[in-house]
Amino acid sequence: MVKLVQLKCSQGHCVMAVAYEEGGISFAQAEKELRSQVRVPPMNPWCGICGGTVLHCEDGTTGFKTLKEAQPALMLCMAEQIAARMDLDEMGATYDKRRLN
Repeated sequence: MVKLVQLKCSQGHCVMAVAYEEGGISFAQAEKELRSQVRVPPMNPWCGICGGTVLHCEDGTTGFKTLKEAQPALMLCMAEQIAARMDLDEMGATYDKRRLN
């Protein structure tokens, strides 16, 4: 099964996520990777929507058996999340946008 680990703020906003096939890596490895990636620009170790700095990981199981099977749905979801974030930025409704103005 394909697992999904999300790095979330205390408000539940997803900062970043990673999908992997069960048995490929562990939850601890996925969490370590996510936490290291948010420290590399252009990412930031806080929630760009609310500014929360307390981040935790949540692990879940998707309905997909392989990453290949999951890829179209994951790519669509990622595109939708990017579009929603851009809309929030345009409205000035994100922490990052308010912080830079």
